[in-house]
Amino acid sequence: MSLDDLFKIAVVIFTASNIGALSPETNQRETLKRLYSFRAIGLVLLWGWVVGPALAWLLIRVLPLADGHAAGLLLISLAPTAPFFPMMVRKARGDMSFASSFMMLTTVGVVLFLPFLAPRLIDGLVLDAWDLAKPLREIRYEHGPAIS
Repeated sequence: MSLDDLFKIAVVIFTASNIGALSPETNQRETLKRLYSFRAIGLVLLWGWVVGPALAWLLIRVLPLADGHAAGLLLISLAPTAPFFPMMVRKARGDMSFASSFMMLTTVGVVLFLPFLAPRLIDGLVLDAWDLAKPLREIRYEHGPAIS
């Protein structure tokens, strides 16, 4: 097993355990209530996939960045959450129910919006939802099938 394979497995375990750790700390009714809140969904969509990418686009126009760095900044701006987000909310004593619904929305949003928006922001980039999900499927154990 290579170091790359270990890293992929560690990222999946880290992400899944952080999302799983949210469950005991959240009120499921409150989490679902937040998912039915058009205001909350609208704010997540607006800040996550309009304001964030617009600021990144503005930065790459103002600052002299190499093409690779500019593309990386645009890609990061289209993924508005991180696997360590639950830990940050916990440390800040924030609303864990909102954090849980935010994680669900942004996870689905990244898979839906990133393949649509990234090629429009980055010239020459070809990306689809399968390209995003494919690395997760390629994680293999020494004596077992791929995770699917």
